[in-house]
Amino acid sequence: MKPLIQLAGVTKKYKTRDGEVTALDGISLEIAQGEFVAITGPSGSGKSTLLNILGLLDQPDSGEYYCSGHKTSDMKDAGLSALRSRLIGFVFQNFHALPELTAEENVALPLAYSGVSGGRDPRECLAQVELAGRRNHRPGELSGGQQQRMAIARALVNNPRVILADEPTGNLDGLLRDEILLVFEKMHKKGITVILITHDPAVAARANRVIKIEGGRIAADSLGTAAASAAAEPLRLPRPVSYFSVRTFKRQALATLGCMRRNKLRSLLIFACFSIGIGAVTAVLGLTGSFRKKVFGRLDAIDPRVISVYPAAKTAGLSFGDAGRIAEKVPNVEAVGVSVASWGAVAAGDNKTAAPVYEISANRMRASYSGEVAGRLFAADEADRDAALLTYKTARELFGAEGSAPGRRLKIGGKEFTVTGVIEGVDLEETRGLNSSRGVVIQPGAGENCGLTDRTPRLFEVRIDREENVAAAAAELSKLLNGEAGPGLEAQKKFTVHQAKFFLDAMKRTNNFFKIFLLAVTAIPILLGGLAVVSTMLLSVGERRAEIGLRKALGARRRDIAAQFLMESFILYAAGGLAGAVAGVAAVYKLASLMKMEPAFTAGSVFYGFVLMGVSGLLFGFWPALKAAAVNPIESLRGN
Repeated sequence: MKPLIQLAGVTKKYKTRDGEVTALDGISLEIAQGEFVAITGPSGSGKSTLLNILGLLDQPDSGEYYCSGHKTSDMKDAGLSALRSRLIGFVFQNFHALPELTAEENVALPLAYSGVSGGRDPRECLAQVELAGRRNHRPGELSGGQQQRMAIARALVNNPRVILADEPTGNLDGLLRDEILLVFEKMHKKGITVILITHDPAVAARANRVIKIEGGRIAADSLGTAAASAAAEPLRLPRPVSYFSVRTFKRQALATLGCMRRNKLRSLLIFACFSIGIGAVTAVLGLTGSFRKKVFGRLDAIDPRVISVYPAAKTAGLSFGDAGRIAEKVPNVEAVGVSVASWGAVAAGDNKTAAPVYEISANRMRASYSGEVAGRLFAADEADRDAALLTYKTARELFGAEGSAPGRRLKIGGKEFTVTGVIEGVDLEETRGLNSSRGVVIQPGAGENCGLTDRTPRLFEVRIDREENVAAAAAELSKLLNGEAGPGLEAQKKFTVHQAKFFLDAMKRTNNFFKIFLLAVTAIPILLGGLAVVSTMLLSVGERRAEIGLRKALGARRRDIAAQFLMESFILYAAGGLAGAVAGVAAVYKLASLMKMEPAFTAGSVFYGFVLMGVSGLLFGFWPALKAAAVNPIESLRGN
């Protein structure tokens, strides 16, 4: 069996502005299980570099380091972290406790990275250093000596074989120094190897072996008489801790929540970034969906088989006879609807008025009218033969208020109708030249026997039997009404022949473009939110370098650090996303109400916002997470 610690020709060099500095120069050293070793030497002699290599925080440039039988030069980050977690307990001069955690939670930190279910109870370790009564206190509520004893308890929680202490009494007065050294002596008597760095000869004198370093070399090595075995059983590394275990997730989540409590402003900023991003996407999608429903929703009511015909010139006019000619001579015609504009006497009780009367189909009203409706539009051509729509002005003339008109009865030239709805006006091709803000709308043909004057057809709706026959029928219809052009001449266009299919196709193309444009617009708040998240998280990495270094010293792998930062992004993303989604939904309903639109809000828009912002947040969060994982623990623990 090999010694617990064995160094063979270890050299470490650093590059500075002034050139290359040799911190360790060919050091060979063996330390057996159970020794109490003090490493002394002047500043800059290489003591701290040696301690960092012994603690697996740094690797030598040349030479070999065997730690509990493991050749460290052959090990990667995960293996070194596992060995450091299970074999070594660190005690630092500046304590390096996390201020947002209690003493018990600080002592429990190494357990998150040990990869085993064993380890000691943190309360037992605190009791061993006489801090059982202070376990719920935070570091700021403890004295310097108590904080150092808490750090020792943290070093003991994983049952380490080695305690590495860097100037553990440097910030303590004489009485507290003796208390801490007494704790180390008790640990040594239990068989734990204690290695400490000190400038104090009195502290070194308490050790059984003193190694003096000068100029990166061992200048003196005095072996004491401690009962120590010459060799130690090689440490069997545990299986790496799973990221998906409940225990790991709970510890990571608690650590993340503690950091968030400690840095409330930063957490609030990241929360706001996610909330605004998802809220903006939800609101934009909801409002544009409402607008699209109002504008494009009428497309479903348009029959693509319908061809509309109306006069193109003032001198041209339609007649009821034209409808018969169209039905007879144009192939594949299923029906011809006639929209009529006329005048009539309209009465409701004792109230009477003369108003325009329009005979317009339910299909055309639903496809063309986009204003407000008190009540409803026509349901179907046959079902509402005695139904009537009033404009606001005419409803007030007959009933006093438009809201009371739906369901009431009126007469047009003695023929009774039921008011189904009140509309803002009738601004269609059929009403050209008339006062569109006044009038009554009834079904085509319902104006017969109503005593109407000047009952003139204004528009024909020609319905073809099948959609594929529409183009040919439109050509025949135009030829019938406008005539054929002679040689070298153009036909005189008296009537406009409009295919609903052309309009539908154009609107669908516009709708598709609108969707693409919408996706581009929603990417803007996502991008801005993501940039804000990455900026804030990068600042967080800088603020938490000491914490990151401490966690690495306690056994955290690079991926553990990255996972913690990503978890912080995820928690804030989930909380901020929920708040943003609620705010976005509320904004959609409020603004849609103000704009007199029906909210077209779907769960898909919230899901889209969540996914888009989540992917963006996690992608942007990867950079800070990787930057945090790459933090050098040596520099961060030194405070550089």
